[in-house]
Amino acid sequence: KIKTKRKKPVINLPSARSGNQIRLFGDFRVTDNQENDITMMFTPKVKEFMLYILVYTMKNGNGALISEINENLWPGIPAGKVANNRAVTLNKLRKLLMQMEGIEIRVQNGFISAKMEKPFFCDFVEAYRLCTIKGEMTKQQLETFFLLVKSGRFIKESEWPWLDEIRGLTGNQVIDNLLKLASVYKKEGNLEEIDDIAQRILDY
Repeated sequence: KIKTKRKKPVINLPSARSGNQIRLFGDFRVTDNQENDITMMFTPKVKEFMLYILVYTMKNGNGALISEINENLWPGIPAGKVANNRAVTLNKLRKLLMQMEGIEIRVQNGFISAKMEKPFFCDFVEAYRLCTIKGEMTKQQLETFFLLVKSGRFIKESEWPWLDEIRGLTGNQVIDNLLKLASVYKKEGNLEEIDDIAQRILDY
């Protein structure tokens, strides 16, 4: 039996080692503009703060409401103390992001948002954008989506109450899109690729 050579999709995504990126599928990982891994510099609270802002910036474009950040990230803490904690955390996050290009945190009209542009890259941001395309994704877009999510579950090692809903929605979108890609491969008789997709769906 002649084994057909697997055709790699013609998609240019940055490698996991390249700079200016935040990875949220599989292991959380951050690399600065010099390609240094700075993941360990993100304390649990700074990481949670950044992810909350990133998720809500994608969800509504305005970012996260400061009142909801206070409620979700510092529940049951007096207002004055929360404001201080938030200011300290925001300051730490901004200092870390100064080591990256293309991402900055903005505070405006009661919202905190992330402004993102190239060369900054985030797998979740790109996957989210693909999911908001009007109409069905093309085969190439589905393959790009698969490459973005194939490292593992969304923010897999973190457990925060506010994350449950977005993680559930993300999981559903991943499964839906991977099933669509599997059906494309089924029509092509591409069983090897279907096996890869099945493994990833099981993770979810």
